[in-house]
Amino acid sequence: NRQMMLVGAHYLNRSCSVNPPAPSRFQIEAAIAFLHTTAKTYAETPWQQILYLYNLLETKGNYPSAALAKAYVLAELNRETEALALLQSEHLKGIPVDFTLLTRAKVLEIAKQLAESRELYEEYLTVAASPKLREFIRKRVGEDGKIG
Repeated sequence: NRQMMLVGAHYLNRSCSVNPPAPSRFQIEAAIAFLHTTAKTYAETPWQQILYLYNLLETKGNYPSAALAKAYVLAELNRETEALALLQSEHLKGIPVDFTLLTRAKVLEIAKQLAESRELYEEYLTVAASPKLREFIRKRVGEDGKIG
């Protein structure tokens, strides 16, 4: 809803103007969400700006879910080696294994390492908690073995 996005942008800008030198964790997370939702297409997502915000978020504390998302952003920026290293790091303590498997599979897919990606997607299907995600991944990893 475009109107709600404008309202959110207004409040985000207003909150940042109150405390400009040191944005809070929540302001940074809101800015990340804003950049995702305002990109006209997936291809136009400002990954470099989003990475900057995740790096800034790291200065506020250790947030495993943010580290997981940062790994995906790194892959989108063709920095798959860094993404995979982050996915193996201690920063992800506490993240359910199914989320890390799914993110690793996607990073490997972006890196065109399709055989390894498919293996992780198939492993994900054995541990996934969400029936809807399992169905989505089954469709994504077709019977012919191709990811699509």
